[in-house]
Amino acid sequence: LMAHNSLMYLMLGTCPYITYAVGTLSWFSTTPKQMHWEAAKCVFQYIQATKDMELRFDGIEVSMDMDFQGYSNAGWSQDPYNSCSTSRFLFLSNRGAISWSSKQQSMVALSTTESEYIGLSLAGQHLACHHPQFRVRTKHIQRKYHFIQDDLVGKGEAVIRYMPTDDMVADILTKPL
Repeated sequence: LMAHNSLMYLMLGTCPYITYAVGTLSWFSTTPKQMHWEAAKCVFQYIQATKDMELRFDGIEVSMDMDFQGYSNAGWSQDPYNSCSTSRFLFLSNRGAISWSSKQQSMVALSTTESEYIGLSLAGQHLACHHPQFRVRTKHIQRKYHFIQDDLVGKGEAVIRYMPTDDMVADILTKPL
């Protein structure tokens, strides 16, 4: 349990790329077995091997309007126990990760498209709730799944584009190490 908590701390504060591994280990945190401890050790070894990698905001190519990008991805029906999908998103400011999440969806999506749409809505809710320029628009959060199109895209505050897997920055949150 202590190893899991340490990994959660690292994932939430500094290492978005371990999100998938830590999320998977979380399923077994109440009754871990030896194989889960071995998997946790592998994550710690990975962190040790990559500890010199850092997130830097060094002023290179920084625009005055703080270039802000968001990526959303979903893994359809990934949980073998309840068939729920997992939503993931990653927000960048001037090419540096500033916010990320990987959470199981609260309902069973019937298709990959539905899973992606729900995930996009969750990312949009995060954007609307946690970034000051969007706080005046928080009334729509209760409308759940269609506000991304109606409020953000419809008013020109967001653009939704298909991203191929090779260009999908949030894809790192969907893969094991």
